[in-house]
Amino acid sequence: FRIGDLSQIVLSLYGALPLPPEDNPTRNLGQIASVGGGRHGSHSKTLVLADSPNKLTGTATLSQTNTYSGITTVNGGTLSFAASANLGDASATNDITLGGSLLQFTPATTVDLMANRQINLTSATTSTVEVTSATGVLQVTGGFATTAAANLTKTGLGTLEVTGALDLNGG
Repeated sequence: FRIGDLSQIVLSLYGALPLPPEDNPTRNLGQIASVGGGRHGSHSKTLVLADSPNKLTGTATLSQTNTYSGITTVNGGTLSFAASANLGDASATNDITLGGSLLQFTPATTVDLMANRQINLTSATTSTVEVTSATGVLQVTGGFATTAAANLTKTGLGTLEVTGALDLNGG
C-alpha cells in the first residue's frame, strides 16, 4: 500500500515493545502527510501518535508544512511543533485531540492555531500545553473542549492565549 491511500496514519513512538529508559526516543517526523489524495482524491488523513502505555516520555516533532485535514491525536508522549502548518491544513476537520499528553510549542514567535482548529481533551485525562520560549505566544482561537471533565495544564515561560471557548467540563 501507499501512504496516500491510507485514511489514518498511526505512529508509535516505541513500536510494539516497551524500551528501557535509556532508549527514550526523540523523533523528528518532519513532513508527514502532505502526499496526494491517492485513489480516493482526498487529503483527509488522521495522524495518531500513540505512546507506550507504561512510559509516556517520547517526543515526536513536526517540523515542516503538512497538508492533511484529519484530526491530530496525541495519546501520551509529546508532540512538538513550531508553526500552525506543521499540524495540518487548519480546516474544520483538522482538530487536535490530547489524551493525557503534552503539546509543545517551541519558537519565540506568535502563532495562531486558527479558529477552525479546536483542541479536544480526552475525558478523565490531564493534558499539558507547553510554550517553551518566554517570548513565544500560542493563540488557540478555536478553543478547548471535552465531552466530560478533563484537566489542562499550561507549562513553560511563554504565553497561552485562549480566545475561543474553554470547556473543560464537557458541557
